[in-house]
Amino acid sequence: MELKEATNFLLIKDYIRERNYCLHFFENLIIQDCLIYFLEPQLFFFLECGVDLNLSVLQEQYATFLKDYSSCFMQVAHCNDEGDIWIRKKDIVHWEEIKKYEQGRERKEWIPCFGDIWNYFPNGLTGHDYKLLHIDTLLRLVVFYKKLQFVPTGKNKGKIIQYAYQLRYQKPCDVLYDSFDDISYSFLDNEETINQLGIEDYFRWLRYYKEQEEELIKKLVQ
Repeated sequence: MELKEATNFLLIKDYIRERNYCLHFFENLIIQDCLIYFLEPQLFFFLECGVDLNLSVLQEQYATFLKDYSSCFMQVAHCNDEGDIWIRKKDIVHWEEIKKYEQGRERKEWIPCFGDIWNYFPNGLTGHDYKLLHIDTLLRLVVFYKKLQFVPTGKNKGKIIQYAYQLRYQKPCDVLYDSFDDISYSFLDNEETINQLGIEDYFRWLRYYKEQEEELIKKLVQ
């Protein structure tokens, strides 16, 4: 499997597994640089208060709007009595001061503290988070996007986390944006990659992976 073929998160996981969870410098750099382009759609039917239609009926009734999203994971949410859908996301709720001591000197840093933030749709969301496909007297048809984030977990180690929108089934007017899946791996730094490949092969693979990155981005943004 080539890196340019890893066009969704499941394929990224397959690629990392094939490499025995250890990537070299080029592979890790390309994956991290391209994470912003991995936007896998999810589709929600936001039914208005009092409307009760199951997913199969909705898929048939709104097939015209679903032709580009037929393979998406689809969920049905119900507006509450006030006509709202609530979205929960984790965000910075306050900053905490910490003190560090280096060479006998005190240094202050402020670190973000995250917590649950609730907003009714679409407050708190940007145009990159969702797309409103259709609206009528019965529902709002909304596409959300799964996103990827790289989190360092140690020296030359990290984790790719996929975040997704998930319906809280006990309360179908609540949609939770949270971590959905992840994969951990280690990677070589630039010097280690040079030592492993040798200088001649290093520059040959550099050209090869530059082409891989260009092809991958082209597929992701089309």
